[in-house]
Amino acid sequence: MTAVDSYFDHQFDCAALRLSPGDYAAVDDDTMLVTTLGSCVAACVWDESAGIGGMNHFMLPHSRNRDGSVGVPYLSYAGSYGVNAMEMMINAVLLRGGDRRRLQAKIFGGAAVLKLLNAYGIGQENAGFAKAYLQCERIPIASADLGGSFPRQIRFWPKNGEVLVRYLKQGLEDVDVVKSETAYAQRLRRPRYGTVELFDPGARTP
Repeated sequence: MTAVDSYFDHQFDCAALRLSPGDYAAVDDDTMLVTTLGSCVAACVWDESAGIGGMNHFMLPHSRNRDGSVGVPYLSYAGSYGVNAMEMMINAVLLRGGDRRRLQAKIFGGAAVLKLLNAYGIGQENAGFAKAYLQCERIPIASADLGGSFPRQIRFWPKNGEVLVRYLKQGLEDVDVVKSETAYAQRLRRPRYGTVELFDPGARTP
């Protein structure tokens, strides 16, 4: 588990963990996992019989070098890339006692919330990667809510696989996920971690 934000959610009367870009978590109790997504994708994976599950929040399918080839991400940023985030989260679920044969998944995000991201198709690429990865791992996708033009807030209860989705349709400049994804991308764009020249916090989709 990464260093996610722990708090008590009074609305739902339960403990909660808030995931930011690059985070993942797995739990075996009634804890609710929460995140907000723009172009990023979150995969929610759970073993209902064992009451164990996890969530991740990744920004890109994989790291890329300046020449476009697939790169190796710096360890601290590995969770930002789907190829690492999926493996780390699933392994965390299995380590807590989940059975790979019983795992199910729900996937969310991949919206075109910024004009420049839409031009590069990053949200669509993230969504396609998540589906392909789960199919390759033979983990059934119970449901998916992908694409669109608005950020989403996801609330996931790994104990039983329940998910609540809320669309955030106010002005995009006021949505924290746009700010957090943009700030996080600025760290990822440094040459040491590969280049990400995709985020434009001032743009809006048509």
